[in-house]
Amino acid sequence: MDRLVSNLFFVLYLAMFLVIPVQASDIASAYGQTIKLASGYEQLIKESPATVSVITKEDIKRIGAITIEEVLETIPGIHVSYANGFLPTYVIRGIGSSTNSPVLIYLDGIPINSSVVSTSHFSLSHLAKNVEKIEIIKGTGSALYGADAFSGVINIITKKGESDDIGTFAGSNDDYGGWFNFGQHVGDFKINFSAQGRTTNGSKGAIESDRQSQIDRALNTNASLAPGSINRGHDEIDLKLETRYQDKASIYLRYIKNTDYGMGVGIANSLDNSGTTESDAWVTGLKYNFGPEQWKSSFDINYTGYVLDLKYNVFPTGAFGGLFNTPVINKISYTAHDFSTDLATIYTGLDDHKVHVGVGFEYDAINDISDERNFIQGPFNTLLPTGSLQSTQQLGVLPIADSQSRYNYHGFIQDEWRVHNDVTLTTGVRADYFSDFDLSVNPRASLIWKASPSLTTKLMYGMAFRAPSFFELYTNPGVTVTGNKNLKPETIQTLEWSIHKRWAYDFSTQLNLFWYETDDLITETIIQDTVTHSESRIFNNAGGANTYGLEFEFKYQIIEDLDLNINYAYLNINSKGVSNDQFIVTAPTHQVYAAINWSFLPNWSANLRSNSIIGRKRANADTRHSISDYTKLDFTLKNKQILGSVDLTFKIDNLLDSNIREPSIDEIVPGDYPLDSRTFMGIVSMKF
Repeated sequence: MDRLVSNLFFVLYLAMFLVIPVQASDIASAYGQTIKLASGYEQLIKESPATVSVITKEDIKRIGAITIEEVLETIPGIHVSYANGFLPTYVIRGIGSSTNSPVLIYLDGIPINSSVVSTSHFSLSHLAKNVEKIEIIKGTGSALYGADAFSGVINIITKKGESDDIGTFAGSNDDYGGWFNFGQHVGDFKINFSAQGRTTNGSKGAIESDRQSQIDRALNTNASLAPGSINRGHDEIDLKLETRYQDKASIYLRYIKNTDYGMGVGIANSLDNSGTTESDAWVTGLKYNFGPEQWKSSFDINYTGYVLDLKYNVFPTGAFGGLFNTPVINKISYTAHDFSTDLATIYTGLDDHKVHVGVGFEYDAINDISDERNFIQGPFNTLLPTGSLQSTQQLGVLPIADSQSRYNYHGFIQDEWRVHNDVTLTTGVRADYFSDFDLSVNPRASLIWKASPSLTTKLMYGMAFRAPSFFELYTNPGVTVTGNKNLKPETIQTLEWSIHKRWAYDFSTQLNLFWYETDDLITETIIQDTVTHSESRIFNNAGGANTYGLEFEFKYQIIEDLDLNINYAYLNINSKGVSNDQFIVTAPTHQVYAAINWSFLPNWSANLRSNSIIGRKRANADTRHSISDYTKLDFTLKNKQILGSVDLTFKIDNLLDSNIREPSIDEIVPGDYPLDSRTFMGIVSMKF
């Protein structure tokens, strides 16, 4: 049935070319937007050699988004999952897991992924009030950006202009905060400062059973906190200062602090209502542009560092048959450093060619690891109390991990060849040498045909990889998961076809068809003891999957004050193995998004949007019932320019109070993870 639906959808789309006339006068506005992420230099979206999306500040305002995750859900093929109970995972075209987003993320062109976890979970504030636009590549990006550009690349670009604004918001779940953006032009210098912050208790959805519940049933005890609420509250502060000199140089400084970040359902899938994560992150960058017109060159030096502190209850008081008269506590901290430097040149001296070459170096390290516990591990992975909190050195056991470092040298070359006035071929390759697993070479090719001023089609191929993280490689045997030093990098190859059409009557469509094959995906192998109901986990390379799908987007300006946006994504994942396929649980088979924007009175506008997630599957070994589908309906009402410069926004998320749940990776939390019920938010902003 799924295949029949997708084939019928494709045939109907192509048939539209034969029945709807084109008006060239209507197409000018379709191609004005540009993107830099796809090729490393600014170009029109229709000419970019990748499947791309751009979220603008107007899109963010239209839905009243407080976080980046809210607007990512509006893009076809992207789903923000919370399959670990509390941290967001960006799942692009079905690629993601409960512990990892294989997406390379940039803040204003500075990479912020950490080798410790291969993602940016603990160093990225997700607030969106200083965002100018978000550039997104869906698909492989390693030929230009190297490791972690596996399922996609996201560049979050903050405001740099002189428009100043200030605002505040408050709503359900004790959710409140504010922001301030300030820009100033002094001679040849442009200075921009932004500050934003938020406090929230998070959703308080309850789970019925957890890992401690299983132990209770085996030992006839009653220690579990379930049924009980998960803990997703947190506080965050984000400060940024950027100084630019003409178009030649810039200095970037950013500080991000997260405090009291709740542990969701708990680090060991046992409810923990008092455990917290705290982090301090610094993102710094120096960029210098130089060279003549034909040799535009840039030199970048970037540093990202963060200090992470976790204090959590692995199990509650009374765990393991009453051995513990206090919670089972673990306190971990470490410091991570990520340093990179890049030198790149764009050469335009050859007719019909634009050559982009670059070299770079990266050094990543984790040190200052501290691990304190009030337990040691006994037989069958049971835990035994030691009294007060002590360091692992005092206890004579291994810490969670040891200090580690890696370095990476890379080089790339890319050629954009204008074969014909309407045909462009982009080819490129990048080589990365890592100190801990040698060489990875990743090519790309993209053929773009502008068949008419209103029709563009692209055929694209690419390869990418994700390096195993320190966490996956080197975690010592412990309560949660054990590392595996024999892990290989994850790999993917992708073939895509995209067609964008601007029609008459002020509407446009885009269709993306894609196929990809993944290999050596890193997942957790679960080993359970049937006597004690304890479990141990170890990272392993799984077989991967063959996957195909499509994305379709329809935009229609019905009248000047009324527009409609509909998109649909279909995904079919065929796992190569059935014994280690947990990666499929975060991937919806169908995603349907629809939004209508109506400016019904002067300065008054409304946005009504729905997002349906359909057809998520359990892992083969999971015997539970299927994951529930859901449709989430949201509404935003906005009034602009009250008293001249004040805007008011009111929004309701999950208007119909749908039961929204994200899948737990295994049967330890049988009822999955509940997300927000109906919530309300008011926003006040002012330009000055």
